[in-house]
Parts: sequence; structure tokens; C-alpha cells
Amino acid sequence: SSDLAVLTEDAQFEMPPFLTWFDGGARIGAFLGPHMRRFGNTPVIRTSANGQPAVALYPATGDGAHRLHALHVLSLSPAGVTRIVSFQSLELLGAFDLPHVLPT
Repeated sequence: SSDLAVLTEDAQFEMPPFLTWFDGGARIGAFLGPHMRRFGNTPVIRTSANGQPAVALYPATGDGAHRLHALHVLSLSPAGVTRIVSFQSLELLGAFDLPHVLPT
């Protein structure tokens, strides 16, 4: 899929502290694709973490509000995204200057 074109063939995806880990753009896409489709049109906020580019994801919840779900920290190379580390702990995400709920 063209959505996966930004991932390098040997890209890695992890979600600490969970033991979930995927190697390769195709495997990452197979895992993330169904989740992102379920999220639908999800707003993101671009930011950075440890000097690396990052995006905060805000899927809609049952009440229709867009709530902070995860921060994806990206490692980049000239070939594309080589690694995504997805942090989902709201305690950890509190260290970032990110809204917990997007205004409607």
C-alpha cells in the first residue's frame, strides 16, 4: 500500500513496555492497518521527543471526543522511516506539552 511506502523494508515497530515488536514494513502494516482503519480519520499533532520527530495520535472515543492515545517517535533515514516506538502510557505522555483532549 502507498501508506506503507514511507517505511523502509527493514523498519521496526515497538510499543514499550509491551513485548509487541514487528520487523519489516509489511508486518508493521499488517499490524497497524486494522487499528488505524478502526480509528478512522485521526487527528495528529506533530512534535518531537529526544530530538526525533514524533506524532501524537488522537482517535475519537465513544463520546466523540478526540483523546490522546499514543505518541509515535520516528527514526528517519534518507530511505524513509526506519523505526517507530509507540508510547501509550498517559503518565509518560504527561511529560509532553500535549493536550489530553482536542478542542471540538
